[in-house]
Amino acid sequence: MSAELELISVEITRNKCKPLLIKLWYRPPNSTTCLFDHLQNILRSTELEKKEFMLMGDLNCDLLSIEPHCCYTKRLNEITTNVQLEPVIHEPTRITKDSSTLIDVMFFTNVSKVSQSGVIHAGLSDHSMIYAILGKLINHNTVNKQKHKYKF
Repeated sequence: MSAELELISVEITRNKCKPLLIKLWYRPPNSTTCLFDHLQNILRSTELEKKEFMLMGDLNCDLLSIEPHCCYTKRLNEITTNVQLEPVIHEPTRITKDSSTLIDVMFFTNVSKVSQSGVIHAGLSDHSMIYAILGKLINHNTVNKQKHKYKF
């Protein structure tokens, strides 16, 4: 199997905020562990840029695995810990009649900025959608609403 890393990077610039780099990675099942070495090099260079960044995708590493010795999951946990990435998703993203796994993942350098995250089981695929909302949520019930009456 080829040792090519299927990774896309997107940079989002926002006013008065650090740029946000989003790394989207697909790791084919049963690919070699050398892909993790490539990923580690990319994430280390990203960390040196001093930007907030997120790693997400179908990594085929079950973060809910009760087998901590799984070489893929163990290697992913080592890498993300070393570059201070924390998981944002904590529930299964792929549910079959035989198993529930968390293989569609999202890690972020600053989880305190995540106001909401989760999994949407839409039934479109055997994988569920994951999401995260960065920033404050506005409670529309507490927004100051004023009515103005004008006479003409």
